[in-house]
Amino acid sequence: MVDLAETQAWVRLDFTTGTALWAEEHGLAQNMAVTANEAAQMSIFVGGLSLAAGTYTATVELAWWNPALQGSDTATVAVHYALAGMPLLPFGFNGTALAWSTVMVGSSQERFLAVANEGGGVARLQLEPLDPPFDGPSEEIVVAGGSTISMRFACSPSAPGTRTARAWLRTNIGVPPVEALEPGSSALGDRYAMELSCSGSQRPHVDLSGFATGVFLCDDDGCATQPLEPSAPAEWDNQVLDPSSPQANVTAEIVAPAWSERRGCNGLGSVAPAGKIVLLERGDCWFSHKAMEVQRHGGAGLLIYNNGNTSLLLMAMPFPTEPPAIPTFLISRQEGLALRARAREGLRPR
Repeated sequence: MVDLAETQAWVRLDFTTGTALWAEEHGLAQNMAVTANEAAQMSIFVGGLSLAAGTYTATVELAWWNPALQGSDTATVAVHYALAGMPLLPFGFNGTALAWSTVMVGSSQERFLAVANEGGGVARLQLEPLDPPFDGPSEEIVVAGGSTISMRFACSPSAPGTRTARAWLRTNIGVPPVEALEPGSSALGDRYAMELSCSGSQRPHVDLSGFATGVFLCDDDGCATQPLEPSAPAEWDNQVLDPSSPQANVTAEIVAPAWSERRGCNGLGSVAPAGKIVLLERGDCWFSHKAMEVQRHGGAGLLIYNNGNTSLLLMAMPFPTEPPAIPTFLISRQEGLALRARAREGLRPR
């Protein structure tokens, strides 16, 4: 089996018998001498500029004088070979730009670049290392002929401000066909550049020390004078609640959905949230997604209890996102599970 081929327009027979004997000009026939009781080696190089990439079969006919027959004896050998073709990458990497919208400091955002190999050969790509806040694939990427892959890039800013960089992509474009198939051949071919741009923005925050709100439990004798501790607001609460305005306070019954809906990311069919404060567990989706789901069902507020023993921090939302319009607070797992038990038992906590 011959699985590599020179891209020549002829067939060459190379006989090694101490002295190299080359094929005729058109490569169609060649005489060679083989010493009695010895072996001769023969290499066959096949290919053709007019042939498309694919698998082919060539036939080599051998003829020699056979004294026993007092005439010529013959044998036919079939040679299978594959033409790999050349890679072709018209994906516009060179001279283009990849830009991110504003990315929150401390978070990461991805962009993907489609790479289409319209040629018949295997394309090999290697992205040169990028400096922070940019990141991309570190391994050599292989793109088969006629296929498309996506290259992942990411921006992860650690401080506000706009960052730019130039990404360099090495390829096996322009490398001789046989060498182009080898791993690492991307270091030998053409090199392309693409501009990167990303703006980091400080995450919005609320000053907890000056935000005099919280979660107060109520009973028949009134509401507690001290909020549940610990508790933490959402970053949109400063747009929803006004500590100086009693009208901004929300007092309502607490309802908790069935255990299968306890995180509220995929519906609230087991409860009637309208006019109520819904109690959900942290996890599986953004805090703001939970709040928008409760808001969509007419809920008056949202309590989220922690799903572990981690610290309670300001609840954030992805940017840019429309902020919810209902107050939302994060409370401890212990308090949350106790409230959930009371709500599920029909004790109607407020």
